[in-house]
Amino acid sequence: MTQKQQIIQLLRRIGLTESEAELYFTAHKYPKLTLSELQKKTNYSTASVYRAFDNLYNLGFLTASHENWKKNIEAVSLKTISEKLACEQRKLRKIELKFKQLDSLINFSLDGDMEDPLEIHTDKNKVADSYFQILSEDASNMRVFGSAERLIDIFGSDLERAFVNIRRKKGIKCDVVLTESGDYAKELMASEGRELRNTKIKVSPSLQDTMCYISGQKATILQKNKNGEDRAVVIKDPALVKMQEKLFDSLWGNSP
Repeated sequence: MTQKQQIIQLLRRIGLTESEAELYFTAHKYPKLTLSELQKKTNYSTASVYRAFDNLYNLGFLTASHENWKKNIEAVSLKTISEKLACEQRKLRKIELKFKQLDSLINFSLDGDMEDPLEIHTDKNKVADSYFQILSEDASNMRVFGSAERLIDIFGSDLERAFVNIRRKKGIKCDVVLTESGDYAKELMASEGRELRNTKIKVSPSLQDTMCYISGQKATILQKNKNGEDRAVVIKDPALVKMQEKLFDSLWGNSP
């Protein structure tokens, strides 16, 4: 295996697409080129290279001229990427511990005056109902974090686009941290302005099994369980909702 193949393979393992990994390697090999010059060397389409650059720039893997982001493009060192990953792992460890706390709380039968602090649905129709009921909450803004690719796995593109269109027509804005840099994540980044969305990407491998929506007084977690079955967890308990809010704030504050 050549050195290039090893680097491309490692970059793919941390969540980059093939075009992103190729663009990083090319920028590392040919520093100070314009985006147009790099595009010609990679042989990818202009749209693919622009999307790849945008994500790599947001991740801090590429730098560019302050005066013109399409010029003087350089790749940060592999050592710098390694340091970024180490820092990310420390942050994810803290988030992982909080998720474990939430998981233990979900499995308890909570006593108190609140009726049904948690709802867990596995029926396909009820999972979809839980998703669209998010749009019925009395909130003009929602906070979202997780993998957009997971939504496509669960609902398919048609149902997911229907959700986005209804949210947009209702004028509900949302702040989103995507933890996986997949095809649908890039589509969302490209359309965020017209779809009332403020989107960041923070590649986090340990947070790619779920998508969490925080809206009004509820948090709705959509996921596939260990058996690959769809599941919706609707959280109504204020303390548990607050925990999800803190997770979002942590991801949002540490995203580029």
